[in-house]
Amino acid sequence: MRAYSIDLRQKILDVYNESKLTFSELAERFQVSSSFVQKLVYKMKREGSIAPKPYRGRISRWQERHYEALKMLVEEYPNATLVEYQKLFLGRTGMVTSTPTLCRKLKQLRDNRPRKL
Repeated sequence: MRAYSIDLRQKILDVYNESKLTFSELAERFQVSSSFVQKLVYKMKREGSIAPKPYRGRISRWQERHYEALKMLVEEYPNATLVEYQKLFLGRTGMVTSTPTLCRKLKQLRDNRPRKL
């Protein structure tokens, strides 16, 4: 979900400063959540800025050694289920990983796609 624009943020603050509307009333008027309005007002008071925080993305814990371990598991146990791979992977690497993540990593290995490390 994208951050609300600076224009919308400024309009909300302008109305907040000019009127005595509650956070809920402002939220309903601008079709945003009341928690967003509250956080916006407090952010302006605290930081003097209404700019959204930059998106930093997720940093993967997977390293090349994890891919190699998974590749070896597939070679050793070609008919294992995702849950079995999950247990085997934990035993071999000590890293807990979800079955959806394992499924994505297996597809990457199968398709021989470049991996983001």
